[in-house]
Amino acid sequence: MQGSVSTETTYTSLLTHFSDDTLQRPFALIEAKVQQLREYVAKWLQFQSLWDLEAEYVFNRLGDSLAHWQQLLTEIKKARATFDTSETQKSFGVCAIDYEQVQARVNAKYDAWQRDILSRFGVKLGNAMKEMHASILKARNDLEHQSIEGLVGGPRRF
Repeated sequence: MQGSVSTETTYTSLLTHFSDDTLQRPFALIEAKVQQLREYVAKWLQFQSLWDLEAEYVFNRLGDSLAHWQQLLTEIKKARATFDTSETQKSFGVCAIDYEQVQARVNAKYDAWQRDILSRFGVKLGNAMKEMHASILKARNDLEHQSIEGLVGGPRRF
């Protein structure tokens, strides 16, 4: 048995045998996969803002505009498609992201947000409906009152 001399094998000498553009395509493919990974992870990191967001700030920004509330609810529904799947892993070639634990936490937080927003939207919508009903009732009463006055106080023809 020979002495324990460790021999390290590197392939750097092979690089001198390739032309300069030989490795450009493999590097470009690797960069493309890394970019896909970055974009996918960035999608998940956006949901981190759910924990940092103040509910009252959002509700004050939306104000009394039912259109803004509806737009927010529509966007919530669309965004939910990102993490509301039965899959728990995404593969990018040799790299895979397992998001099962974060998916469960995001689902729970998203559900809480959605319930709160729907509840507040329901209150806003209910108030708007009451105001509309009162306005229509007042307009009806005014119209009926004017019609009665017109019949009673108008000129008579025989």
